[in-house]
Amino acid sequence: AGGGIPLLVQRLQSSELQEAAAAALAALAALETAAAAIARDCRCGIPALARLLRTSRAARVPDRAGAALATLSAHAATSSAVAAAAADCIPAAVRLLEASDCSEFTATSTIELLHNLAAASPATAAAIEAAGGRAALQRHSSSHDGTIREMVAAALRLLDEHAHPPAAPPQPRAPRVCAAEGCSNTAHLRRCGGCGRVRYCSAECSKAHWRTHRSDCKRWRAEAQAAAAAAAETSEAGATALTEAAQP
Repeated sequence: AGGGIPLLVQRLQSSELQEAAAAALAALAALETAAAAIARDCRCGIPALARLLRTSRAARVPDRAGAALATLSAHAATSSAVAAAAADCIPAAVRLLEASDCSEFTATSTIELLHNLAAASPATAAAIEAAGGRAALQRHSSSHDGTIREMVAAALRLLDEHAHPPAAPPQPRAPRVCAAEGCSNTAHLRRCGGCGRVRYCSAECSKAHWRTHRSDCKRWRAEAQAAAAAAAETSEAGATALTEAAQP
């Protein structure tokens, strides 16, 4: 395999041998022993396969290129290179699935490719959504082939997971600590009687911290009083307006 892969990659440029070369690469990619050689020698072959998938209008060539990319995308050694070619792969794969003459072979390999690309990263999943991949996959959700239905369901689940990621668990709130310097008590805390914003575990801690806290306490208390006065004024104005509106 190591000696044949570079030759097969070269044959991807030959219009007469493109289909056979793509099919051979797909077969080799399925062999675990060929993974290292493919990872080394398909760096130019993967982009070439992606271009064939996107641009070739020859019969069966896009199908074979898509099958090769699907197999390569399942390999840890080459999946990142296929994901890097996603800009070429995804729109072309969606077109293959949308075609009225899409065969079971084409559907199977193309759905596998989109599934593996969706699993690669949120960015490739978003690109599949943007290219209409969800609707293209859903066209095959009622296929008489049970394997195709299962593959479609798996690919759609991945798209859903990226579209609606699980919410992050709430972060535990840090326990309140006495505001006095050097005190780490967390029990029996009481709010400052002036501003109500800081808490102390004892009168001694409140007195010890007063010199530091005094300016903030006065400022916060003045802000609270001003806000309360503004709210009362707004409420009074609203009540007056309602009374005047109710008078004949």
